[in-house]
Amino acid sequence: MFQYTTNGLIFCVLAKINLRFLSEETVRLPVDESKLIVVTLGHNFASSSSITSSPVTISPCNQEEADTRLILHAYHAACASYKKISIRTVDTDVLVLAVSFRHRIPCDELWITFGMGKRFRYIPVHEIAKS
Repeated sequence: MFQYTTNGLIFCVLAKINLRFLSEETVRLPVDESKLIVVTLGHNFASSSSITSSPVTISPCNQEEADTRLILHAYHAACASYKKISIRTVDTDVLVLAVSFRHRIPCDELWITFGMGKRFRYIPVHEIAKS
């Protein structure tokens, strides 16, 4: 029992280190100036470019659920004048939240890129929310 807990703890710490590394490297990827990559780092976030022009400050963030944090990041990007926003997920809860909160996110288009493999698709949340 003790050995399992120790290995689990070590695995958990290594996973956090690896995820931090991946998050930091992701925002360093070369992207077009009109695009923005945002990743969560604990209670803070990192982005591929500065979005300080936004009147909304989201860091530090105490939202524990990743689902709601994605919606918060979309809102923050919209407040920073990004007009087309895409959220990548495989979780239907994020789609439901995006449709529910679409009217509060001031952007022209909100998309969910959903699924994997043959089931991958783009879902126009802005069109669903209109109906």
